[in-house]
Amino acid sequence: MIREQMKPIDTVLKLLPEGLSESIRECGLLGLEEIRIRAMRPIQLLYSKGERLLPTMADGALCDAILDGLSEHSAFSREGEIKKGFFTVGGCRVGVCGRAVINGGEICR
Repeated sequence: MIREQMKPIDTVLKLLPEGLSESIRECGLLGLEEIRIRAMRPIQLLYSKGERLLPTMADGALCDAILDGLSEHSAFSREGEIKKGFFTVGGCRVGVCGRAVINGGEICR
């Protein structure tokens, strides 16, 4: 039996909160190049031929849930990559930016 290999976007969507992944799928995956999630802004889908805004506003709780899911509940284990501004999930680059809480020269949150 030949197993169908999961596409990179499917891996990412599987790790996002369910409602968000469904909203993205409803908009369509064909030509989807980037998903921008920024705190206190609508989620933006960038396609090869345009963009689309989701009605979902990315609040702090949603951003935390997204990072938690994409890091597979272990952002700490991805700390070295996150310090560089991105990490990889299923072949997709996940950019991370924001402010960190530093204690004794180490990121503590």
